[in-house]
Amino acid sequence: MNTRPVTTMTPSPQLSELVQRLEQLRSIPQNERWPYSEAPADAAFHDARVFLDKLPFPLAALPHISLADDGEVNLAWDCEGVHIDLGFTVRGHIRTTPAAPTARSTSAMIFR
Repeated sequence: MNTRPVTTMTPSPQLSELVQRLEQLRSIPQNERWPYSEAPADAAFHDARVFLDKLPFPLAALPHISLADDGEVNLAWDCEGVHIDLGFTVRGHIRTTPAAPTARSTSAMIFR
């Protein structure tokens, strides 16, 4: 009988930290948000989590995770002149904000 050892993947501490932040933001009651803000849809949180699961950990820099007034879940990186801004929308789309023309366009400093 040919048996292989069972291996379990230990989640990255960085991923755990980011998922904890997502869950913290998801748990904020609507009445405690800005008065005119739109609550992010569950799909926006789900899509952000799926994206995080696909990142090549460890990362050189972690994204700042926040909520926008229009219901987006935002992930933003600023690292040594590189700026990446992703917004996961209520409609299941990903919005990107282009970097300034003088910013370096490489992601090598964020994704090792």
